[in-house]
Amino acid sequence: TEIYTLSLHDALPIWEHRIGLRMSAGTGDSVTYQWSASATATDRATVRQFPLRMGAYLAVPLGPGQLEPGIALDLDVISAAVTDMSGSPTRLFASPGIDAALGWAVVFGPDIYLRVLSDAGTEVPSHVLTAPNQSPFWSSPRFFVDLGLELGLWFP
Repeated sequence: TEIYTLSLHDALPIWEHRIGLRMSAGTGDSVTYQWSASATATDRATVRQFPLRMGAYLAVPLGPGQLEPGIALDLDVISAAVTDMSGSPTRLFASPGIDAALGWAVVFGPDIYLRVLSDAGTEVPSHVLTAPNQSPFWSSPRFFVDLGLELGLWFP
């Protein structure tokens, strides 16, 4: 699943290094699942993930950019619009977690940056269940690893 995020960054000068704060929010592509609850009806659900992240990193000058090791608190909000015989409405689920990240960023001009970022973390898994037999048809992962490329605005 692709996740699209909007990130805000700020770095505060502390000693020779800088402590940075990072907040991001995004949305993933929706995924639709179908199952047959009976011979005459097909139920379906559309699931979409909204990741929220807030973390801190240490900015260490390295070459033309800076190395950014950090940690973050995560909250993935999952929306499940279920269409089944029970007439269930859209349900929201939350998966809290924590991750460790390592990035390298280059700042262009005063306000634009390009960052390569990898992070790995763990979350409390969330399960979306079918109404008739309460079996899960979608679950959030317990562990994850991400690799990404960001282009954004820097707030010095």
